[in-house]
Amino acid sequence: MNNMNQDGADVKGGRQGKPSAGSPPWVSAVSTAAATAAAVLTETRSARGAIDGRKKRWDEHKRARREEFVEGALMAIRREGPGVGMDAIAAQLEVSKTVLYRHFADKSDLVGAILTKIAQSVLLPPLLAELAEQREDFDQARALINAYVGSIAAEPELYSYVFAHNQGGHGESVVATTERVVAEALSAVVGDRLRSMGMDSGGAHPWSYGVVGMVQLATHWWVDNRTMSAEALVDYLTMLVWGGLEGVLAAQGSPARFTPRERFASDQRLLGTPATREENSDERA
Repeated sequence: MNNMNQDGADVKGGRQGKPSAGSPPWVSAVSTAAATAAAVLTETRSARGAIDGRKKRWDEHKRARREEFVEGALMAIRREGPGVGMDAIAAQLEVSKTVLYRHFADKSDLVGAILTKIAQSVLLPPLLAELAEQREDFDQARALINAYVGSIAAEPELYSYVFAHNQGGHGESVVATTERVVAEALSAVVGDRLRSMGMDSGGAHPWSYGVVGMVQLATHWWVDNRTMSAEALVDYLTMLVWGGLEGVLAAQGSPARFTPRERFASDQRLLGTPATREENSDERA
């Protein structure tokens, strides 16, 4: 027996069949309304997809335009120096400041984008590329220092721009983030090497942050003074860093092995009290 209701509509399995010619008017009205609703829903989804597509394309356009403006701003900084103003940046881009601010919330937003770009394209890539290379210790230390000093020597105006905005929050964040990325990468390498040799790796973090901070501060001094060549700066910094690495290896990374005073008996002193004549005589004897 067919599963039919008293009006003759097939309801088997919950399906609603096509109304017959003799169906009551309400059955036809419901079917027509359902079909209309489905069509409207399909059309709405298509329209929404088109709107979402346009929005996505517009967002991509805005990102590309922002990137274009940031690149132009870097060119203005290179030409005008770290004190470049918004008028000079707008002139470089050949737009009005009104157009510029359509893509940046305010000056702080633009400065933040510029500083991030400098970190991503100038400061970090050379260092991380050198850190990935496989070399002897001395050569690797010199290569890393040379990469940093070289990137600053090649882009002194951009570097100075970062520090000129160091007090605004953005600059400090960019500098700190760059230092942290490099120091953490260096620490991972040093720590792994010490552990693989069965040595104390506890100093990997402070040593790495100390080396990065030392090189960064010395290079910052050099940018303002230029009393020696970039190559000489690299040589002097390499001497200090390499001496530290040799000391770490000689003591197997252990402060306990490093600290006994008899290891440093000498009449040549850089920081401590100068040796007396008696001590000098004892050393020569």
